[in-house]
Amino acid sequence: MSEFFQSQSNASSDNSNTNPSEWVKPDGIALDIVPGSTGRSSPINQAITFAAGALTIEQLTAIFSTMPVDLTFIDADDRVRFFSEGPDRVFIRPKTIIGRKVQSCHPAESLDVVEQILSDFRSGKQDVADFWLNFQGKFVFIRYFALRDENKQYMGTLEVTQDLTRERALTGERRLLEYDTPAKEPTNQSPS
Repeated sequence: MSEFFQSQSNASSDNSNTNPSEWVKPDGIALDIVPGSTGRSSPINQAITFAAGALTIEQLTAIFSTMPVDLTFIDADDRVRFFSEGPDRVFIRPKTIIGRKVQSCHPAESLDVVEQILSDFRSGKQDVADFWLNFQGKFVFIRYFALRDENKQYMGTLEVTQDLTRERALTGERRLLEYDTPAKEPTNQSPS
C-alpha cells in the first residue's frame, strides 16, 4: 500500500491527478476514499483532502469532539489557534484564548517551563515533552509535540492532554465485547 501512496505523490507532483476520487491503485482498481454521503451533510467539494483520505469540516468537528484527548494548537508565533471541545476536557478553555500568546494562558510559576519547551522545539533540540500530574482527583498525562513542515521548519506546538485515571487502573484483559455504559435508545437514523 505504501507503494501506492508513493506513486500517487509522484503522480500528483505534476498536478495531473490531484482529485482523490480519481486515485487508482497501480493494478488499476479505483479507490473510493473520498467521504460518501453517509454520515455527511456537506458537499464532497467541501472535503479537506489529506494524504490518506478526505474529511469534511463536519466530520473533523465530530472526530475532535469525540476523541478522549484534549488538543490545543499553538502556532509558530506562540499564539493559540485551535483547541478541541470534547465533553470531558481536563482543562477548560474559554474561546477568548484564541489568538492570545500561549504565555499569557499559563500561571507565572510555569512560564519558564513553557518558554523552555517552545525554545527547544523552535531550535530543533527537542520534539516531545511529557508531563503527568494528579489534578482534581484525576491522573492527567500531558504531551507537547513540535509540529514541523516537510522541510523540518517549526510550525507550532500541539498539546495533547488526557485523563488516564481509568486506563491506569486497568488490569487483566477484556477480549469480549462489554460496554461500560447502559444501552441508549436507538436514534433510528438511516444512512442516506
